[in-house]
Amino acid sequence: AYKVLESNEIEPTSWNELQTLTKEELRKWVDAMDAEMESMKAKDVWELSDLPEKVTPVDTKWVFKLKRDENGKVTQHKARLVARGFTQKPGEDFTEIFAPVANNATLRVLLSVAGAKRMMVRHLDVKTAFLNGELKETVYINQPKGYVLNGNEDKVYRLKKGLYGLKQAAKTWNDKLDGILKSNGYHRNEVDPCLYMKRETDGICYILVYVDDIILCTNLPKL
Repeated sequence: AYKVLESNEIEPTSWNELQTLTKEELRKWVDAMDAEMESMKAKDVWELSDLPEKVTPVDTKWVFKLKRDENGKVTQHKARLVARGFTQKPGEDFTEIFAPVANNATLRVLLSVAGAKRMMVRHLDVKTAFLNGELKETVYINQPKGYVLNGNEDKVYRLKKGLYGLKQAAKTWNDKLDGILKSNGYHRNEVDPCLYMKRETDGICYILVYVDDIILCTNLPKL
């Protein structure tokens, strides 16, 4: 059976297409962009800066996504600011980019162990995860469309944190999470670096990381 979606709800594929929407629809996407910019501010992702000579800033774009329920009804307008990572220059805007990805076999074994030991299993989704990773490189981006500051049109943003679309974004987030887990007593598995374990006298806790999704399995009475 096919789901009937709301015909008047579309996902703009470009900034120009966004401008063709009705005032009512445009307002919803503007609210979504405002929320994204507030996330940037709350996470202290960047600071306003002059652009150094002979440096090319990384461009950004808005990506728009509608979230729907099982009946096709729109539940949320989501706007995400992403960097055009393909314009980054190796050795200047980024160095290391590798971030481990959990093995499917690890997940199957973990869930099997959790079932056998009657562990509590939880799925956690880290919102705006990449905005938590701290950049080692100096990266400048253009001010986002629609949010260029009056009187500072010639300025750019120097990134402090990772931004979706950057080549090193996944690694900076993974490094940040790795440090947090280890500081809380978790040990990284040597075979699958996305699996962490913490053992205490009254139980054990496993954490499996897949980018910004986390599977937690534990029989500890308290974490």
